[in-house]
Amino acid sequence: ISSISETFQNSNFKNSNFSRPILKVLCSFSQNETMTFLLDRECLNNCPESTYGSESKECLPCHGSCSQCIGPRQTQCSSCPQQSFYVEHLGICVEKCPSGYYSENGLCLPCSAYCLECTSSERCLKCDHNLLLVNESCTDRCPDGMFRNQNR
Repeated sequence: ISSISETFQNSNFKNSNFSRPILKVLCSFSQNETMTFLLDRECLNNCPESTYGSESKECLPCHGSCSQCIGPRQTQCSSCPQQSFYVEHLGICVEKCPSGYYSENGLCLPCSAYCLECTSSERCLKCDHNLLLVNESCTDRCPDGMFRNQNR
């Protein structure tokens, strides 16, 4: 096995006629048991951006919405292109934050409970479930000295 590893490390297989399975075996012995991945007939310690290291030791493409990922699905993004926002707990990249979220530093962060629109976790602009917006928070009761406006 060490002779295979030495031969592989000292040779350029980029233009060889070896099949993918043989190259994967050679890659797996080439780096002293560190994770090594195959990409376009080349052995890499880490997969480049827009790809992920599969269980089959290959660098495979991420979903088109991701710039980095842990798998091929849209819900397996770990970072997004600059024009997108990352919804961390869903693992997705979106062009615009969904209802109930606000954007901050490229992330979509959740508004407070029952808030449909907000500019931060503490500043609600619109409430859900027939709740009232009082002092930028959602509540089910009017404060003392106020009454509910049925038109709103």
